[in-house]
Amino acid sequence: MSSDNPQDDATKKAAELSRQMLVIQEDFKASQLERVNLQSEDPRYLANPSHYEQVATLYCQRDKLTIQEGANLLASCDPERPYDLPGEKHGELNRLVYQNKVLIENCLGISLKQAGEKGWFKTDYFESTGIVEWALARNIDVPEGLIRASGKANRARKQWDYSTPQLEAIFWVIDNFWEGINPKDSATQAQVMAELAKQFPNLSPEERKRVDQVTRHPSVTRGRRKKSDH
Repeated sequence: MSSDNPQDDATKKAAELSRQMLVIQEDFKASQLERVNLQSEDPRYLANPSHYEQVATLYCQRDKLTIQEGANLLASCDPERPYDLPGEKHGELNRLVYQNKVLIENCLGISLKQAGEKGWFKTDYFESTGIVEWALARNIDVPEGLIRASGKANRARKQWDYSTPQLEAIFWVIDNFWEGINPKDSATQAQVMAELAKQFPNLSPEERKRVDQVTRHPSVTRGRRKKSDH
């Protein structure tokens, strides 16, 4: 019920509106805190998550990366990992990501080619193709998974006009038997040739053998591992 004094009504409405705004702000803060706490417990945002190389390959295939994505990738973590996650287990990783962020920012437009800005906050981008070479040139400890991911992305970008069944078989064997595999745990020549027979039935036994020989790591024999490797 309104009072006879319009000024009192306006004061009460203003107070109620202020109270409602306070409730909304507190709810927002609580939801943000809950979200951050959930993220801090998410295994995806720790160092070396199981999906790291897979997601790194996808991001390396992009034309450009944000500073945050690049800093995270160089720290062996998910490119979408938020900055400054709470908790003791995130302390060292937060410092490493921040260190990478500062390095990228300092080199943006100099040794890292800038690739535009986006949005109200002017998010800086840089060309993704140079991230591994840039980091190695500065003695940054680049994750092996990122090196492999960058190589896969570069091969995916390259559109060859020329190919042969044996070349296609060679790249298939590399992707399926050697990428990310310890040579000591590799398949035997017989296993590789058996899979090649299924995937490339038009290759002759001799051609399949040559494909295995070309792709096989020099430290590995055609059969099982050498006794000295056990």
